Amino acid sequence: MKYLTITVIILIIGFGACKKTETDKEPSKQNEFSEQSENKPSDKNEDKPSDKGEDKSSDQSENKVEPISKMMYVNAESGIRRRAEPSIASIKIGAYSHGERIQLIEKNSTPVTIDGITDYWYKTTAGFNFDGKFYKYSWVFGGYLSENKPEIKQAQIKQSQASRPEDFKYAIMSEDYIIITLYQGKDKNVVIPEQIKGYPVREIRNGAFKGKGLTSVIIPDSVRIIGDSAFEDNKLTSVIISNSLRVIGDRVFCNNQLTGVIIPNSIKTIDKFAFHSNRLTSIVIPNSVEEILYSAFAYNQLTSVTLGNSVRTIGSDVFMGNQLTGITIPNSVRTINNGVFRENKITNIIVPNSVSTLGPQAFDDHVTITRR
Repeated sequence: MKYLTITVIILIIGFGACKKTETDKEPSKQNEFSEQSENKPSDKNEDKPSDKGEDKSSDQSENKVEPISKMMYVNAESGIRRRAEPSIASIKIGAYSHGERIQLIEKNSTPVTIDGITDYWYKTTAGFNFDGKFYKYSWVFGGYLSENKPEIKQAQIKQSQASRPEDFKYAIMSEDYIIITLYQGKDKNVVIPEQIKGYPVREIRNGAFKGKGLTSVIIPDSVRIIGDSAFEDNKLTSVIISNSLRVIGDRVFCNNQLTGVIIPNSIKTIDKFAFHSNRLTSIVIPNSVEEILYSAFAYNQLTSVTLGNSVRTIGSDVFMGNQLTGITIPNSVRTINNGVFRENKITNIIVPNSVSTLGPQAFDDHVTITRR
């Protein structure tokens, strides 16, 4: 009995020691899990306007809200994201447009800093469906709101008449933007929307609007890339081009009925056949343009061309088949290729000494060329 009692005591002590060891290990596992959670990568695919930067607020569960009743305007030119919760990590549920007036009903008590701007999250009345789910409220970052109505450009006013999303086939890219792949609407006057389902429209694919019988098109500033032949073979008499575009691509507006067009100061390259076979009577090439490629303005009705002071290369046949009687070539130009000014009404031309490459048939045979 004496030995039995001792054995029981030893077993109890041993069991207690094991139990303590298991408990001691648990906090170590918990801390490791916490560190992994804190080091998860943040969402890097945010698009401007919005909550693109780091949200430096504390845990949302600690934040309090205060009721307010206030009307404000969206000040960000490309709109502002709506969130399901007051956090940059919350899901995006669409967007408000520039100049849109929205009602704020709650303010989060803890300020946050996003994109270098410190402000609060605001709750808004919503009452809309997004991706098949109804949302009664949404949250927006106050850094992109204003009490005063912002000035809205004419192109943005036209957005109120934007074509329906159903008129387009499109793809939502992983970087959170839209590519329009095909126009399938019936309207001949098209206003491409800045956003579809809250995502900015950034790109128009090759041939997306080709041969649709369009008479006018407005391309919003959200668009940065237009693919080859995107608007070729229509009946366009009016076009507004995005101010975010860098290149007017191959045959983009070829074979239309344009009599005039404003080329934005964002354009660096006008690609081959870009405006070939239209009815343009005059054109101003802005100072941003560095190269004009093969046959870009051939076979129009140009009587006036103004070249910007950054143009370095004028490709073959660029202004062929027009009605030019003269043109001033800036000192920035280094290359004038074959056929550039053939089939015009020029009789005399001054070619600056900056031009190191002059195609042997750049002008008609009867034209008198002066170098200086």
